Amino acid sequence: MKDSPADLLIYGMGELPLKELVSRLQAGTPFHEIKDIRQTAYLADTVEPLPEDINLFSHEECLRDKLKQAKNFKHIEEESNKQQASRILQKVGKQTIVVNPPFPPMTEEEIDASFDLPYTRLPHPKYKGKTIPAFEMIKFSVNIHRGCFGGCAFCTISAHQGKFIASRSKESILKEVKEITQMPDFKGYLSDLGGPSANMYRMKGKNPDICAQCKKTFLHLPCHLQKPECRSYAVVRYIQRSGQHAGNQTFVYR
Repeated sequence: MKDSPADLLIYGMGELPLKELVSRLQAGTPFHEIKDIRQTAYLADTVEPLPEDINLFSHEECLRDKLKQAKNFKHIEEESNKQQASRILQKVGKQTIVVNPPFPPMTEEEIDASFDLPYTRLPHPKYKGKTIPAFEMIKFSVNIHRGCFGGCAFCTISAHQGKFIASRSKESILKEVKEITQMPDFKGYLSDLGGPSANMYRMKGKNPDICAQCKKTFLHLPCHLQKPECRSYAVVRYIQRSGQHAGNQTFVYR
């Protein structure tokens, strides 16, 4: 933020903050007055402090001491995995970076609306028909949820999607499967049916009150999870029961 001329940064999965931003701009709110949208960050000369604010070590302090940077990251990781996160502040020179808390996990209706948009399912035109190995690996895959509660130290999925799982409806998933079967080089199988890092479809904690207080990036024990539809087997059966698609039996593995 300090090095760029950006007025506002949207972080994480951007559908909800972008929708809110566009709505306010269309309503006539000046851009420079928009400071309170969740999941955004901005640079300010002065900030009115809130009781629940978390003040990080300044940028300059972190340059002198790597341990302070590590302590800062712990706060950032915890706040990105809480249901009720706090606003984060960090001094940079004479200014302050303000990071507003994230939106709650998307509802089924919200995540369906995002995935049901008319995507081309093709690489960006700048590649001009080149073979992209990463695209070849995933072009017949279906993402059925967002979020991950694995808490792996090397992974940043929870930092931008959170640990709470937001799952698509079976109808939305099947709609995408049918669109894949219409692709000219579809061979009759789906390469993947899962989440961004692992399959946690519809998984959630048994006790919502405990989840509301938890700030860990992971769930402690499998017994804390609700069991119904906690894997994608229910979705697989749903797709299989839907019969033939484009003359090919749809097989799912992984």
